[in-house]
Amino acid sequence: MNNRISRSRWFKRRDWFKNYIDSLLSRFDIVSVAKDLYSLSLKKRGGGRGGVHYYGLCPFHHENTPSFVVFPSSQTFCCYGCGKAGSVIDFVMEYDGLDFHATIAKLCKFTGISPLRRRKSRKSKKQRKRLKK
Repeated sequence: MNNRISRSRWFKRRDWFKNYIDSLLSRFDIVSVAKDLYSLSLKKRGGGRGGVHYYGLCPFHHENTPSFVVFPSSQTFCCYGCGKAGSVIDFVMEYDGLDFHATIAKLCKFTGISPLRRRKSRKSKKQRKRLKK
């Protein structure tokens, strides 16, 4: 029997995962996460053609002038000093030093969504059986 996942099943899994992440991201405002959860001091700037954005000192490196910018319209952040950028997930991963699954679990805890569970590989099951013997 073939253990490979068929192409259509793979796309269904990928779409399900993408929808799960999108629903998680839609529950967060990156400005409130940066201000409230991590207590960064961000100042509001803009309002013209470029839209409103918030700026402050980057939490990922030491600096004297603000180069960390949060864009609420796209729910992203960018630091022009160290080059780090991304979404809420990337921000929490970088700030807390967590891997992707731990970050998703932490964000799910705040929103009340059930977190993803990692599947255990078949090898680990076999190894556990050997250890029990």
